[in-house]
Amino acid sequence: MSFHAFSLFHGIKSQSESEWQAMEHNNIHIGQLIRTQLKVDERSVSWLAREIGCSRNHLYKVFRKPSLDGELLLSISLAMNFNFFQYYSAAFYEGMKERLGETKQ
Repeated sequence: MSFHAFSLFHGIKSQSESEWQAMEHNNIHIGQLIRTQLKVDERSVSWLAREIGCSRNHLYKVFRKPSLDGELLLSISLAMNFNFFQYYSAAFYEGMKERLGETKQ
């Protein structure tokens, strides 16, 4: 599935094709994606920290992490009204597509 078809189908907002390509093949850096979406939404780090009940310093550490605990990611997704789990779903479907393609050969 192409970036544009995927974005229309899954409602990804404001992700460029180059950002999408950087996430392909399990190269998801969820901390960077959260930081990028926070900028797109024109929200501050302080705002998100208040929304999820943590310090700004903690969030800056989150931005540097390539992966996060599911509960923290859910809290951030709910606060920002953005489904960050969609990136993992996309990686799963791409991985399955590759595996199925390999077994057909």
